[in-house]
Amino acid sequence: MGSWKETCMMSNLPIHYGDEVAAFVLRPTYNVDKEGTVCYADDRYAPLGFPVRGKYDDYGCVEQITNAEMHDTLFRQNQYYIKTGTDAATNTSTFAPYKWSSVQQFLKDVSRRKIYMNVCFKKRELTIVFTHLELCNRLLENVANRIPYNETEKLSVLVGKRVAGAIAEYQSMDEKAMFMTGILCELLHLEDAKHRHLEKAAKAYLDTQDAKYMHGMMNYILWHHVMDLSRKGYCVNSGRGGDETEYLLHAIIAEFIMEKCEEYKRQAIVDDPDADPNTILEESLYWFN
Repeated sequence: MGSWKETCMMSNLPIHYGDEVAAFVLRPTYNVDKEGTVCYADDRYAPLGFPVRGKYDDYGCVEQITNAEMHDTLFRQNQYYIKTGTDAATNTSTFAPYKWSSVQQFLKDVSRRKIYMNVCFKKRELTIVFTHLELCNRLLENVANRIPYNETEKLSVLVGKRVAGAIAEYQSMDEKAMFMTGILCELLHLEDAKHRHLEKAAKAYLDTQDAKYMHGMMNYILWHHVMDLSRKGYCVNSGRGGDETEYLLHAIIAEFIMEKCEEYKRQAIVDDPDADPNTILEESLYWFN
């Protein structure tokens, strides 16, 4: 396979060579085999870590990675496998532990569909998806600056306090409780089985006192809100391997979206003349202490 344009997970626009991207390594969850619709963004696939930031290399991977050191720490805290062949007696795949030298090599092998993890007692294939970095940053900024219902502080401030408080409580536990999988996710009000990398990030922060792990956790929780509010899901997009550059249909979709936004805004003002036109298109955020 030669070079190709990837697909933005959020806009579905083509991603060109050299575009700045945020790449998510995804692992299947325990729901991956369930049929029908899903409710949450991470019902079938969940991020293995925080987004890897860099530039698209035209071959399904990322180059010029700006946060490789953090991911080298986080990704290495999992056991991975590579397929070695087929057992003739049982006609099942055989696997061996996978070793890698750099984050870029790891991402390339994920992109080439070589890497597996244990999920629900079965080896499952990892995958990688992308979004334009500028779009990712704009969405994060918007949600971070929102003030949840019945609160006076921005969501970013509330998330920062929750992360700091959860890590402090986590650190105060005795060693046995501290290293029990899921304790930190429970403190953060997140489902353990889908967000275990947060616990790994917390341990890395406590070991190094490096603020990038704390900031990574905060941005990840904010991104979790972005995905839910925008009705997006972590999934493998179509278009992989293709080099098409279609923009007109995307422009038609964007035009329709803007028309529906204006239609909704007009109706909402009719229904509530006192409504704030600056926030009328936003869904109310609720914060649980």
